Amino acid sequence: MQGNSFLLYGANGYTGQVTARMAKDKGLSPVLAGRNEGAIKALAQTLNLDYLVLIYWIPRN
Repeated sequence: MQGNSFLLYGANGYTGQVTARMAKDKGLSPVLAGRNEGAIKALAQTLNLDYLVLIYWIPRN
């Protein structure tokens, strides 16, 4: 892993998109992550970045 990579969860939201674009402009390589595969994949393709689809949940007792 390169020193300029980091995971950006929630990348398809407004703040995540702004952060992803600013990071890319600064020469960083965020790995875009979120629950909506279509949205994350589209943004990743637009910015030429890697992406992950992550789904989390908190089990109820």
